[in-house]
Formats: sequence, C-alpha cells, structure tokens
Amino acid sequence: YKRQAFGWYDWTPPRTYDVILVDGPFHGHRLAGVDAITTASAENGVIFVDDTNRRPERQLAEQLANRLNRRVTHHDRWSQVG
Repeated sequence: YKRQAFGWYDWTPPRTYDVILVDGPFHGHRLAGVDAITTASAENGVIFVDDTNRRPERQLAEQLANRLNRRVTHHDRWSQVG
C-alpha cells in the first residue's frame, strides 16, 4: 500500500480514540484509511466497521485487525476489531 491523499483520510489524528466507527465511503478508497484509522486507535481501542457484508468493507476490517494485531469479529452487516 502506497500512502496517497484521499480526502478525509489524509490527516493526522490529534489524539487517540477508544472507539472508532467507520461507515463509508461507499464508492471511496477504503483501504486508504488504514493508516489514519490505525494511528487514531488507542492501544486497547475498539473499531466498528459498518457494512462488512460487502467485500471491500470486510477487507478493511481484516486489514485493520492485521495491522493492529487484534482479533476481528464479523456480524451480519458489521464487524468489530479489538
């Protein structure tokens, strides 16, 4: 993955967060957000990814879990990382 500027994913989080909700963009570059999301997640934080019944969102959840060395749990239409 080569970091590129993709709108709201091209930012440095001001701090870390205990809970992050990822919802969208439907037609966007989802995997571009991995760097920003992993940087924003607190050490023991939880990330919820919506719409993981779709392949790109499921891949995003898997990539986040892999990058953060955390477990991913898939549900009907969403997944939990951490």
